[in-house]
Amino acid sequence: MKQWKYLRLILSDSGINIQCTENDILNSIVAIAKTLVPTCSTKVIEKIPDGEAFSMFVSQLQNQDYSIGYLIVRKLCRDGWELISAGERRVTERAWGGEHYESFGGFEYHFKFEVE
Repeated sequence: MKQWKYLRLILSDSGINIQCTENDILNSIVAIAKTLVPTCSTKVIEKIPDGEAFSMFVSQLQNQDYSIGYLIVRKLCRDGWELISAGERRVTERAWGGEHYESFGGFEYHFKFEVE
């Protein structure tokens, strides 16, 4: 039976959200951002029951959020991760008058990596 590693990357104006089934991959992606912008902020968003992080948010990237995100996408592709989905995120918000409108929410990428 095939086994897969999974990674989701969301790029937005406010930072990069990373979710991954592998904590070491998650940490290596955060390390890329920290190398490029040492003063960036990182925050663990979610952990599995044993305490290992599987979701992190990287922010304060000196307005380089998308550039750094694309470098990460390129590295994942070069490292053999298969891009299985990519698209623009839309965010639904409510205006003062109660009307709903959609605004640009960044880009979302999904990758998989087959485990041998």
